[in-house]
Amino acid sequence: MFSIIIPNYNHARFLKKRIDSILNQSFVDFEIIILDDCSTDESLSILDSYNDQRITHRLYNKKNSGSPFSQWKKGVELAKYDYIWIAESDDFSSSDFLDTANNILSDNTDVSLYYCDTNLIGENEEPFHNTIQKYTQELDENLWNNDHKIDGSIYVKNYLSKKNFILNVSSVIFKKDLGIKAIQKIQNFKTSGDWLFYSHILLEEGNVYFRASKQNFFRHSPQSTRNYNTLEKRELRILEKIKVNQFFIENIDYTIKQKKEISTSLVDEWIRYHSLKECFLNSFFTITQFPLLNISNIDLLTKAILTKLINRWKK
Repeated sequence: MFSIIIPNYNHARFLKKRIDSILNQSFVDFEIIILDDCSTDESLSILDSYNDQRITHRLYNKKNSGSPFSQWKKGVELAKYDYIWIAESDDFSSSDFLDTANNILSDNTDVSLYYCDTNLIGENEEPFHNTIQKYTQELDENLWNNDHKIDGSIYVKNYLSKKNFILNVSSVIFKKDLGIKAIQKIQNFKTSGDWLFYSHILLEEGNVYFRASKQNFFRHSPQSTRNYNTLEKRELRILEKIKVNQFFIENIDYTIKQKKEISTSLVDEWIRYHSLKECFLNSFFTITQFPLLNISNIDLLTKAILTKLINRWKK
């Protein structure tokens, strides 16, 4: 049996597709927990139009929480079943998503986190530009072409610590008892909490199982919180990425060389996401507070300016 959490914020346009794809699952033994984070569109009237007896909770915030992970926490704590599916409100799934997951999890009780392959789609369900195979090809060219089960700690060390290749939480089912512990660790995050959440679960205990069948549909829309179209959002994304990498360094036995490579990569990414003009803003120097990066204001600015000038010269 599954507890399904639907966290929503201003996704009225996509809600019916999301909820219907859950209610029409071939596997029917589940509860639904509906959460709304103070939507200003027609979301509440759509949510209230559903009267299925499997909807056990409806919690509508009167003030926006500012973070999807505070909503996740609320849902995880309300869940009554052993396995949880966070089904984001602008995504949807194939009708056999739960049935497939149930069969696999029933036969593999050592699995702490299950996820399937994902169809990436645009706002109007047009095919998006990326695939998990393309996104992960530098890690392992063929691994994600087939079903696989791997020890969770090995998965984090060899793959998940390199990048968050679990593209969408709507493709994921996890054990509640581990989720309860992990959810506490990400409450100060706004963008990269999912990456840290999966890692906490898999380093705690158990295996990860990947199903190569594309049973999830992950939507990219202009209003999505996944878009990083402002300087503030780009900076927040990298700052949280630094914190996640600090977690990996503390929990994975990296060599000194590997730690230096991580530090260099993060600094280079910070510079790459700023224009030359932005390099003189106060916010540009924020990453100098992280001991992990071991860099001063003057070192950061000098490297940034030289990098920008060299790139201009190459053009």
